[in-house]
Amino acid sequence: NDGWRNSINITEKKEDQERILFLSETLNKAVLDSGAAKTICGKEWLDCYLQALSSEDRMEIETFKCNRKFKFGEGTAECTEYKLLPMHLCGVKYKVYVYVVPCKLPLLLSLQTMKELGIQLDF
Repeated sequence: NDGWRNSINITEKKEDQERILFLSETLNKAVLDSGAAKTICGKEWLDCYLQALSSEDRMEIETFKCNRKFKFGEGTAECTEYKLLPMHLCGVKYKVYVYVVPCKLPLLLSLQTMKELGIQLDF
């Protein structure tokens, strides 16, 4: 997606380079985040995901308004909407509620969502 490449600022800081690589590797993929309060993604990740969906799947998307803040490390992000998105996992279609924030963030699946999807983490 050219929009993602054009929006990345190249930097010499190693932590920034690792973040850029992480974001590019997670397009249309989910990160299992057992510490996430809710399932959440950034607007840019969502835009890329929506482009990859079939027209049939896009018609199933529902959007809801909200007013919520999410904390990430030292900062916070305002969330004004969440969506019910169709997702295909291991050949099975699910619908997942995803909060959308205006920052560069991959899809983070919360422990609650993982349980609802039947995902088990064994350490």
